[in-house]
Amino acid sequence: MVEILVYAAYDPMEITREDLAGDLRGQMKELIKRLENRDPKELEDEVARHLRFNLCPPCQKKYLQNPVPPCR
Repeated sequence: MVEILVYAAYDPMEITREDLAGDLRGQMKELIKRLENRDPKELEDEVARHLRFNLCPPCQKKYLQNPVPPCR
């Protein structure tokens, strides 16, 4: 069995006084507006995803030879 946990890269964010002095309600409303029409599953996948596969012996051998293929 192969179990894969995929998480979005952690992006440390520094919050400044200027950020806190901004229009936070307006920013939240804008964010909610942008997310309203997005697919909930798609949004979840942008944060984290858990995958589990049962592999037959030949597939397990093939997977172990190249578990993370290069990005294109």
